[in-house]
Amino acid sequence: MRIRSILGVICCLLLIVASVSYASEKKSEDLEKGKVAIGYVPQSAFAGETSLAYYKGIQDTVDELGYEFVVVDPNFDGAKQVEIIENFLAQKDIVGLIVQPIDPELVTSGIEKANAAGVPVVCSVADAGGGDVLYSCTMDLHHVGQLAAEAMVDGLIEKYGEPRGKVISIGGPLTCMVSNGRGEGMNAVLAKYPDIEVIHRNADWNIPKAEQALRDLLTAHPDADGLLSYTDYYDDGLVGALKSLDKYKKRDEEGHIIWTSVDGMPDGLQRIRDGYMDATADSACETYGMFVVKYLDDYLNGRQLPKVGEIIEDKDATWSPAKVVQGPCGPVVQLRSYLVSPETVDNPNLWGNNTYIVVGNRVEYGD
Repeated sequence: MRIRSILGVICCLLLIVASVSYASEKKSEDLEKGKVAIGYVPQSAFAGETSLAYYKGIQDTVDELGYEFVVVDPNFDGAKQVEIIENFLAQKDIVGLIVQPIDPELVTSGIEKANAAGVPVVCSVADAGGGDVLYSCTMDLHHVGQLAAEAMVDGLIEKYGEPRGKVISIGGPLTCMVSNGRGEGMNAVLAKYPDIEVIHRNADWNIPKAEQALRDLLTAHPDADGLLSYTDYYDDGLVGALKSLDKYKKRDEEGHIIWTSVDGMPDGLQRIRDGYMDATADSACETYGMFVVKYLDDYLNGRQLPKVGEIIEDKDATWSPAKVVQGPCGPVVQLRSYLVSPETVDNPNLWGNNTYIVVGNRVEYGD
């Protein structure tokens, strides 16, 4: 009986190996026939350095795993994003979709249509509001907001010897979970300090709006001590506003406005080096796509995916340890943030210490 049992196990293992081998061969055959492609539906493909890093992380992982990479850019139009998903589903060679939700509720209809068609969906950067999502990868939004706010509090304490002062906050769209999550993390920290006054304005991820908002608020509050930005993407606009009011000062200059932000973009890191910005909270932008493409490939090849409650660690990564949590539509890997300051800005593992250029329809590292 024992020998038969062992033989049975061996036979099962051989069948599994044969099955995996066949799946791999079938995938290779399909690739040669141009039948295996992954569709990417970003918020915007080339809107700035964060978008380029998101794109590169996905592009390189799709290439490495041997799929065709197909991208259509909705350019921050939520309705267009759903239309693109529907068009992808009409293509017989699409085996999976990577979606970066613009409006989490609006994109739900597209995800539900993918579910009905049997096409797996993974989400990068943000969660969807509904439907079944195989896996998502996001930042721990509260944590990234907390780091930026804590750095602001530290700057105010250094200036006044205690946590007090006036801070201008420039946020994102009210419909965006990334903006709202970052704001909740920031507010949770700042609410502890009644002597810190916060004046907030949303700018909808729009650089000219951010510039105008900061110019208006600094004109109304010329005594502001700090600028707390929800993203380094706004930086060019914020610099324009600061310069127009003669408030673009380095850390060691009189009149310097304490400036903390989120994302860890290359321009933000350079402003820290140059002395104008005090800190930014890193968003590990290339990593989102690496995770979701790998999990999509694991699913397509019958491999096990991480379970809710697991911790993912990498001793060299700025996003580690990441935790797997239950999201609204499926499991979510939540990456941790990392505070970029004058002391840590040259960490080689920061995505912002790369430069990104567009070459045709690809994103490459610049010199």
